[in-house]
Amino acid sequence: MPLGRRRAESAMPGRLGASLPRVPGGIYTAAVLSAVLAVGAAPPSPLPLLTIVALAPLAAALASLTPDRAGRLRALRAGALHGAVQWGLLLLWVPRAGLRVGAWVVPGWIAMVGSLAILAALAAAAFHHLSTRARWPLWAAAGIAWGGVEWVRASGLGPMSFPWMGMALPLVGIPSLAQGAAVVGEIGLALMVAACGGWVAQALRAPRERGLRALVGVA
Repeated sequence: MPLGRRRAESAMPGRLGASLPRVPGGIYTAAVLSAVLAVGAAPPSPLPLLTIVALAPLAAALASLTPDRAGRLRALRAGALHGAVQWGLLLLWVPRAGLRVGAWVVPGWIAMVGSLAILAALAAAAFHHLSTRARWPLWAAAGIAWGGVEWVRASGLGPMSFPWMGMALPLVGIPSLAQGAAVVGEIGLALMVAACGGWVAQALRAPRERGLRALVGVA
């Protein structure tokens, strides 16, 4: 591949790519930061609105990856790390309480976190594809990728579904926002939360593009 083309592709991973700085500290730092923000929003946290921005660091970093095989693999690894940290912390009470029953609980907890981390990896890979190859605005890519995988996790796996601790759960402490679930359901509300995270990522990645231009993804 010609050098000029490689530079162009690396400079334009998404619709706003040319003007978008990379996330400081690398994609894996961004993955951990997003996980910590999500955990920090979980009830009974006094900061439930963190859930709206939790995905922003990871989304911004994923959209900075190249749209090739190497970029996809990094997206999968970052998503898996994000899921492992988030669910490992959210479900940390399981081994703590389960050890009173027996040590067998720990392997079960590891398997549970691992399964959820795989789903998180798939969400990150889907977002990476939509934002870098399909050139979707980040808010739309985030809503479809993470909202879709949340539906799969909550309802699409039959008896293996895990409908707890969704992205919209922190909003139960804010009735004016939580009541939206009466119209779109919990998954619809989660899709909106994910889309908000993508919008924040897009706004952060395009400091010179504000308001409606950042919202709709116009370069």
